[in-house]
Amino acid sequence: MEDKNQLPTGWYTDEGGGRRFWDGHAWLVPENESVADEPASGAPTDGEFYAEETHPKPKKNRRTKTIIIASVIVIVLAAGSILTVKAVQDHNATEAAKVVATEKADAAEKVRKEKAAEVEKEEERKATAAATSARRKSSLRS
Repeated sequence: MEDKNQLPTGWYTDEGGGRRFWDGHAWLVPENESVADEPASGAPTDGEFYAEETHPKPKKNRRTKTIIIASVIVIVLAAGSILTVKAVQDHNATEAAKVVATEKADAAEKVRKEKAAEVEKEEERKATAAATSARRKSSLRS
């Protein structure tokens, strides 16, 4: 399907007054002249042409640029979110490890205190038993 804005194939006068041929895709200029040469007197007779690179290149579609920019932004935000989640998980794991370590230390301290209390009670019981025994012996002697 042909574009309605497309020039029809044919000879056209360029900015310098010369003539060039539009083949529907690119401008063709006779090999013996260029676009900047003086105006030619009619069509070339030798029929040899070369493609001219002065045909304007199509501009990139604005929508495509917008989509690319939006995609890059989404990728950067996604990467940032992933890194943030990872950092939060690491922080939570560190805090959990601290809590576990504190609980273990507290439990160990409690066990140590209980054992110390048991030893102290045992020493008091022995001291009481020794005192009682000494009193019995002294009362038996008297």
